Amino acid sequence: MSLYRGTGGATSVSGDATVEQVLQYSTDAQAAAAAASASQSAASSSASAASTSASNASTSETNAAASESAASAAQTAAEAAQTAAELAETNAETAETNATAQVALAAAQVTLAEAEVANAATEVTYAEEWANKAEDSLVSVAAGGDGSTEYSAKHWAAKAADIVAAGVIDDTQTSTVLTWSSSKIEDYTDGTTAIAPKTTQLKETYATFTSTSNASTIDCSTGTVFSHTLTENTTVTFSNPPATGTAYGMTVKIVQDAGASGYTVTWPTSVDWAAATAPTLTATASAVDVFVFYTHDAGNTWYGFTSGQAMA
Repeated sequence: MSLYRGTGGATSVSGDATVEQVLQYSTDAQAAAAAASASQSAASSSASAASTSASNASTSETNAAASESAASAAQTAAEAAQTAAELAETNAETAETNATAQVALAAAQVTLAEAEVANAATEVTYAEEWANKAEDSLVSVAAGGDGSTEYSAKHWAAKAADIVAAGVIDDTQTSTVLTWSSSKIEDYTDGTTAIAPKTTQLKETYATFTSTSNASTIDCSTGTVFSHTLTENTTVTFSNPPATGTAYGMTVKIVQDAGASGYTVTWPTSVDWAAATAPTLTATASAVDVFVFYTHDAGNTWYGFTSGQAMA
């Protein structure tokens, strides 16, 4: 019996091998088969492990793709959040600008309102001046007065009361056609004809005037009878006569100084004297000369008359 070992560890027995060799070879064959089985099992385990690894790798790849997708979504969300933040910032800046403009507008409106309140207070002050300024006190130019002839309602009320108290007007008469006592106004009709007054109590305002730097002024709005005591040569001006259509006359008394200085008066060129010749003043001490002037055309022409000279 002979024994042959083939490739791969296989054996075969010929007819010249001993029993022991056969048994030994059988044992070896069984061991080789067991080793081959173990190798096959190990290879199977390795294949299973490789399969598991491949599965894990696939899972990892899937997870990585999911993570990448999640990262992309997160980036998109972040970009959207940034855009929203930028829009919110723009809106905030716009709101701030609008708020600043509104504050400025409100401040301007407050300033305007304060100015209107101040103007209203000024108007109230002016109205009070027209209503209540003291007697003989002119309404100011700021309040709308002319500064020379306009007075308050209180002034004229006081003047009316003075006239009534003096008996010039009988305020108890209530008839339409008035015929008052002979010492007061008579023959006032119902308004269809002009007043034809008769009185025994006509009173005229008397005023004095002075001279400064050889010039003096007679203000016709302050009276109808004037007096001046000479202290120097003087040129006289007539101011504020009534408007054209209203006749106005005045008497002017000139007193020479006590030192008989012979001072002179130069009358306005608008005065028309008889024979176009102005009178010569009396030069003696304290001499009194009286003159009368009359106009009906707002002082464009005055008619001058000598009423009396050297009267004292």
